Amino acid sequence: MAGRNLYDVLQVSPTATHDEIKRSYQNLVLKHHPDKAQSASNDTFIEIDEAWKVLRDAEKRKQYDAELGQARFDDKPIVHETLRKSDFDFDAESETFYRDCRCGGVYVMPDDDGGTDDSIYIACDECSLVIELEKG
Repeated sequence: MAGRNLYDVLQVSPTATHDEIKRSYQNLVLKHHPDKAQSASNDTFIEIDEAWKVLRDAEKRKQYDAELGQARFDDKPIVHETLRKSDFDFDAESETFYRDCRCGGVYVMPDDDGGTDDSIYIACDECSLVIELEKG
């Protein structure tokens, strides 16, 4: 799913009805048609037409909505647990903070926390579980 959000292209909300999407498409096509537009480029017209081809078809729209929903989760991992530094144990020998995972693996707190006020995510060294380390 590359490019702009198709709902943004057609200037409608994701909850718009088929008729609302169709009406917006028709208005945008009239405005950006290569025969009527002042611009020599018809990229906008092509983008509008491609968005309409997906959103007019109920099955294609349903699939697109599912992909759009999944993209929201791709930016951040699914967090198993949220912890603070005080929840970690300290290993004096290696001078690291760690926490045991339920799988038998270990979460190791990085030496450099990035210097931001945002939380950081730490993956288990054995499984796919991720914890969020809150700052402060």
